[in-house]
Amino acid sequence: FPVNSSALYNIEPIYESFPGWKNFSNQVKNIKELPKNAQIYIKFIEDYTRTKIEIVSTGPRRKETIYNKEV
Repeated sequence: FPVNSSALYNIEPIYESFPGWKNFSNQVKNIKELPKNAQIYIKFIEDYTRTKIEIVSTGPRRKETIYNKEV
C-alpha cells in the first residue's frame, strides 16, 4: 500500500465478477460440498492472495463454519 496518499490518485482498482449461487450452504461441512460457484470464488481468492483458506463461514452460528482440513 502506498505510503504517500497522493499516490492513491494514480491507482485504478481492478474489479472481478463471479456468478453467485442460490442454494443455502449453512449445513455444508466440507468445501467440496459447497455450490460449484462458491468453490470457484474460494479458489480465486486462494490463487490471487497465494494463501490457503482455512475457515469458511456459511452462516451466523458457530456450527455454520467449515474448517478446511486440506490446509
